[in-house]
Parts: sequence; C-alpha cells; structure tokens
Amino acid sequence: MGATETSLNLIAPGIHEVRLPVPWEEEIVNCFLFNDGAQVDLLDCGIQTDASVAMVTAAIREVGGPQAKLRRLVITHIHPDHFGAAGALKAATGAELFMHRLEVPMVHPRYLELEQLIAEVGQNLRLNGVPEPEVSSLQNASRAMREFVQPGEPDVQLDGAETLELGGRRLRVEWTPGHSPGHVCLFDLDDRLLFAGDQILPDISTNIALHPQSTLNPLGEFLESLDRLLALEPALVLPAHGRPFPDAARRVARLHAHH
Repeated sequence: MGATETSLNLIAPGIHEVRLPVPWEEEIVNCFLFNDGAQVDLLDCGIQTDASVAMVTAAIREVGGPQAKLRRLVITHIHPDHFGAAGALKAATGAELFMHRLEVPMVHPRYLELEQLIAEVGQNLRLNGVPEPEVSSLQNASRAMREFVQPGEPDVQLDGAETLELGGRRLRVEWTPGHSPGHVCLFDLDDRLLFAGDQILPDISTNIALHPQSTLNPLGEFLESLDRLLALEPALVLPAHGRPFPDAARRVARLHAHH
C-alpha cells in the first residue's frame, strides 16, 4: 500500500473506517472518521510514521473533500497504534484532542521519561518471581514502541458518560478499564453502533496485565466492562482490530469463558 493510498470502508452514513498498518502482530488498526460536510472527526489515529500519517491525512481529504478540516480527535487509549500520531495531527490541523483523564498521567512516563518506568517494571517483575535472566528482556520490551509515538496534550479530559458530537452523530463515551485504566469505547445512540477499541475483539482477547501503570484488578475491571457494554445491546461491534461483527453476546460469553 502506498504512502497516501487509503483503505476506506463506509460503515454508515457519515462514518468511514480507515485501516492503517502497524508493524506488530495485529498488522492493522481500524480508525474511524465521522464527517458532516468538510468537518471531520477521528477516533484513534494509528502510529507515528510518515506513511501512516499521510494515509490518515489522505483519508480526511477523501471523506471531507478539498476543504476538509480535522475538528476533533478522540483517543480510546494511549497505546501506540491508537495514540501514536496524535501529536503530529494536532500540530498540523489544530484539532481538539480528547482522552480519558486516567490515560493522561501515563503519557509522560511511558513515552517521554521512559527510564524510570522501565526501572519500576523491572522491580515489579522481580517482586513477582520472574527469573533474573528474563527480567532485562521483559522490562525493555516496550522501549522500541516510543519510536512510534508523538504525544499530544489533551484539550478535553473525559470521565465517561459524556455525549460527544462527532460528524453529525451523537456518541456516548463508555469508560471500559482493564486493557488500560482509561480505555473508552463510543456508542452511537441512534444506530446502536459500538466503537469498541481494544475492548471487544472478534478473534483474540486483548492483553490484560498487571504492571506499574495498571490498576489493582485489571481483569476484574475488564470483565465488568464487557458486561456493561453488552447491556447496551449493540447492533454492530466495530473493533480496533479485525472485522465488524453483530453478535456481541456470543463474543462476550467466549471472552468470559476464556479468562
């Protein structure tokens, strides 16, 4: 795929999915554009590489036309494939950046002041019985991820339960901790579309881990979040990895059984 070639899928009137490459297992991250004429809003933004940012920029123009302007950028969580290009896009477009308040304090330690966090990860691994020869490789495993992130300062810190206007649609913020403390999903109140981020994936379970930046019981929070989303009775789940699927109840049941 060329640097500016886009892979756009129409999800519903005013909603497009853009599929962006990532250089690890999932290979693709799905981000979503909402437009009302030339005004375009974006959910997640891919990694920080010239090619990926060019694809996002081309998708914004394709959806919004020659006068397209990125108005709002909403982040489900701060992992590189969802947040990586936030700083570059905000600087280039002036878009307002939204993320959950619990994600905000994790940005600097993870991407700008990394050595302290790596030391804390090593200490945590030793306290939990990881053999010393494995500690070094494990604690440094995420160091390379910093190359794919240009952080952006949030303009709006979310708590959950807010209703955002994206494009011409109303989407409610659903706080779903577990994979990350401030992970959020968006729920389209009119068409019952659930933009699930990494919370409900069709083929794999998202990673749930105890680490220095996690909460005390991330797995319990993840399972509770699944049940709260299921109670919304979504008509279609739109995940960040994999393809959209309609049967949320079956997938949630399988995730519960797996864990």
